[in-house]
Amino acid sequence: MTQQMLAQYRQIESGFGLPEQDAAGAVAAFIAGNYMAYRDVDFPDGNFPALVVQMRAVIETNPGFANGSEADKRILYEQLAVAGMQMALQREQLKRQPDSALRAQLIQAAKTQLEGFLKTDVTRLRIAEHGLSNR
Repeated sequence: MTQQMLAQYRQIESGFGLPEQDAAGAVAAFIAGNYMAYRDVDFPDGNFPALVVQMRAVIETNPGFANGSEADKRILYEQLAVAGMQMALQREQLKRQPDSALRAQLIQAAKTQLEGFLKTDVTRLRIAEHGLSNR
């Protein structure tokens, strides 16, 4: 299942013209997938490129990422890409087969992941054509 999700993400990566194994794209996918699951909204394709650019600026200035090994960067890429895809796909599944208990669990999981990763209150997050904002 993980390899399938990674393969699906790589199609998205290719569709947006991102380099293979682009960590900024994987970070953006993680945020977008969790955002979709938390808010129960579709994510417009037009919002993704700005989010990738924004995440690239963040990770390039992060010493932990910059000093990480190539193996560590690849693991991070794979984990984030798969986690983002998983959240988006679970949301799609719940749209086809609604289940209020599973929906509540998905919302809580997305909230936990976003707040843990971004270190901010998820209710304040917005993603639009200019990228991620925290209002």
